[in-house]
Amino acid sequence: MNLTPIIEQLRNELDALNMSILALERVAAGRGTPRGRPPKWMAQVKGAAAEGRSKAPVNVKKSAK
Repeated sequence: MNLTPIIEQLRNELDALNMSILALERVAAGRGTPRGRPPKWMAQVKGAAAEGRSKAPVNVKKSAK
């Protein structure tokens, strides 16, 4: 059994994976802060955190027994 072609193919696949990982890392590093206005729910969560609460108020319906 000749392992040389198998090793060569695996090295080629490793190179391709390394290039893909590098490209994804570059994309992730290039992302800055999102543009535009944040959603309303996100502003409520940030406001609740600033006031010291852990969560924004949530409307919870009580189940009938």
